[in-house]
Amino acid sequence: MERIDQEDAEAYPFVGIFDCDGLNRGPINSASILEAIRFLSEEPSRAAAPTNQRGFYYDIWALRHEAWCPGDCEQEYKTWYEMGFSHEAQWARVGSRQVHIPPSAKPIEVKSGFGSFAVYKAEFLRGCRRFH
Repeated sequence: MERIDQEDAEAYPFVGIFDCDGLNRGPINSASILEAIRFLSEEPSRAAAPTNQRGFYYDIWALRHEAWCPGDCEQEYKTWYEMGFSHEAQWARVGSRQVHIPPSAKPIEVKSGFGSFAVYKAEFLRGCRRFH
């Protein structure tokens, strides 16, 4: 994050952040990256374009959507687990939200998302120190 602050904003207006935890084994479609940059460029208030996985949307922990995942699924899971609903907790708080989004679907507006790779407008990341 410090490196983003040091870079020239005009020379590098976008940042790609890639999660190396094994989900991104397949190739990333370069045309999709350009499409994400175009999408972000169309609207000044758009900060990021999180990815859509080929299978199901994986990163529910980072997702914040008013209806789909309004809160922290890990905290919800922990609460259910502590009440004795371990199996039910995994499905209800995490698994049921990991849906398949067709590649042809229109962008979904979210407050937060990641999906193992995202393109961000650098201006929205400047000064940030905690990133998840």
